[in-house]
Amino acid sequence: MSLFGDLPPSKRAASEADEEGRAPKAPRLGQPGAAAAGAAAAPPPAPSAADLEDLEDERAAGAAEAQQQETNDGGVPPPPPPAPSSGSGSGTADDQVAAALRRIASHIGSAKKFAKASQLLRELLSQGAVRVPHGPLLFSALKAAMAEPGRAADPLLAREYSKLFTAASKVAEVFTVRERNQLEVYGTWAVLRNQLTTDDSFQFNKVVGRLKEMVADLPEAEEEDEGVLRQLAAVAGAADPVLAFYDAQQQQAQQQQAQQAQQAAPAADPEADPFGLDALLEQEEAEAAAQRERQRRSQPPKSVTWSSAEVVSQRRAALLGCLDTAKESYRHAWARTSVDLLIEHCHQHKDRFAPSQAAHLEELMGFVRDQRRLRKLGPSAREVNRDTTTFERARAEWGRSTVSHRGKVGAGGDHKSETWLG
Repeated sequence: MSLFGDLPPSKRAASEADEEGRAPKAPRLGQPGAAAAGAAAAPPPAPSAADLEDLEDERAAGAAEAQQQETNDGGVPPPPPPAPSSGSGSGTADDQVAAALRRIASHIGSAKKFAKASQLLRELLSQGAVRVPHGPLLFSALKAAMAEPGRAADPLLAREYSKLFTAASKVAEVFTVRERNQLEVYGTWAVLRNQLTTDDSFQFNKVVGRLKEMVADLPEAEEEDEGVLRQLAAVAGAADPVLAFYDAQQQQAQQQQAQQAQQAAPAADPEADPFGLDALLEQEEAEAAAQRERQRRSQPPKSVTWSSAEVVSQRRAALLGCLDTAKESYRHAWARTSVDLLIEHCHQHKDRFAPSQAAHLEELMGFVRDQRRLRKLGPSAREVNRDTTTFERARAEWGRSTVSHRGKVGAGGDHKSETWLG
């Protein structure tokens, strides 16, 4: 069972036989057993992540509240709990998914917890529980994971980053057009760059060809691009308004539930309203009015996404990151030519990069020139000893020796060939 249980949960409680063998009647409206029957309909899912501590705390608090309601032995039965609202996270499938995404977003930005949080998010995506209303929260979680793009190249996390954004690309229908454009740049960092670390020459050359096409599709750089890069660096650590709005909604819902619990005190005259119907009607009317007011005043904010100029600037930065990763593959003899051609291709299109990025391209091109010059000089003694065996080196040495047919030893009579010829 996953962390969030089987989503959506079952809406029908399992019936239990009473002492006479008959199915018990459904609890009447206003009776204490109504809340208990509703709670028994969907058993709490078993957690599977020890690093999401707040999940256990919230479940423990919910269980304590349910137990307190069951043990309420006042003179008049208290009114039933209010109907769940859209933002309160009070048990519906959508609220459970939203709460799960919010908890994952708070942990996925940590390098120590990223692997487990990413695994839980991929499991949630594979269940098909994430829908269009959850798109902003899902995008905020993915954006928190890429707060530091360089972390996606960490050998310990690279594979998990690639799996996460590959899974996110399969639910593209829940994102807006601007969100998809930003996720495409994230995919270049998390998927394409990590594919360059392979030891498969076919896959490596395939990714190199795709990078060349992406560089050729870039527009020419302008003077304003440097200002765009500085602006992106300035707002890198800003708070996410989607997560802040969700937290405010949860806090408001908790305060409302606390007020309703205080207003649910027993009436002075039990026989005036034995079933608490008057209080129920008043509570429903107040809840409906409050819901209309919330819908009118507070609309969920849109996700903060990059503009078109920011997307292009970040795509250039992602391509430069791919070049740095490809440069690390220079230790493979079969990858050197492909890396040289890739860097040379990007250098030919350096007018499509910002001035600071073009300077980085010049450094990479200088590296390529140095390597080509060294290869023309031939392998060094260290490389020869590394790539040849002892037998091959001895054979090359004696192949250059001159042996006289009149003597039993070499031309100089130094007996050097006795050990070799036996």
